Amino acid sequence: MAKTILKWAGNKSKVMPLITPHFPKTFGAYVEPFAGALGSYLNSGVDPLEHDVHLCDINQEIIVLYDLFRKDWEKVMSISNSLGRDSKSFYEIRAWDRNPDWNDRDNWEKAARTVYLNKQAFNGLYRTNKNTGYFNTPYCKKAKKGSLVNEQVAKDFVASIENVTLYNESFESFLNNDFGDNALYYFDPPYVDLKNPNSHFEGYQCRFGLAEQIELESWMEKLSLEGHSVVTSNSMCETTKRLYRRYETHTIQVRRSLGAKASSRKMVDEIIAIAR
Repeated sequence: MAKTILKWAGNKSKVMPLITPHFPKTFGAYVEPFAGALGSYLNSGVDPLEHDVHLCDINQEIIVLYDLFRKDWEKVMSISNSLGRDSKSFYEIRAWDRNPDWNDRDNWEKAARTVYLNKQAFNGLYRTNKNTGYFNTPYCKKAKKGSLVNEQVAKDFVASIENVTLYNESFESFLNNDFGDNALYYFDPPYVDLKNPNSHFEGYQCRFGLAEQIELESWMEKLSLEGHSVVTSNSMCETTKRLYRRYETHTIQVRRSLGAKASSRKMVDEIIAIAR
């Protein structure tokens, strides 16, 4: 099974074995509007030779990375591995997008920078300033040594995305596409904040709050009425219980892994909602 080339908050690589049993046994295309690091798809068991696979994310950086990676992953990694690993180099490279020549930089350099920052930043967290849009995760003192992506991981990753279709657009725009009959949609949106359910998720090139959660739920209803299956994961809280009250729901337990202290990486409940 291929692994993602990125470390990613909310990555579903380890959680998908709890989610895929709720997938239908037969379906047409496989569709994800919040693909992220592709951990969900890579661990979904979906074969792109048997199903059309459509993966979307609003983050242009990672979609450009995936596209260039499958064209010539060795070129991306050669540039990325050549970048300095010390703190000074990290902050200079992180500041590339603040410089006037940023838009003129080669896309291969930009893709290499995406890998570099992901592997050298604290916890691999992709975070941008909500006002400026600049990447602002700090340097990790225990930054990775050697190649930033294992060669075999890179090869397996490329083989797994060779026949998928990638999109860079909002979930609203993406879901307006026609993916054929009896498609399977997996929704893994920014989760409802357990401490403040009415807050907006920011710092990822988008603003995603309760209004967007409600809109996404309306898409679940629309798509299921059109004959498709929709599986959605989210935080388990009173807000999501109300949001998905019309659907079949299940509870799974997952370990949160972003905390700086091991004691904060505890098991929490998540909700799986199914519309079909």
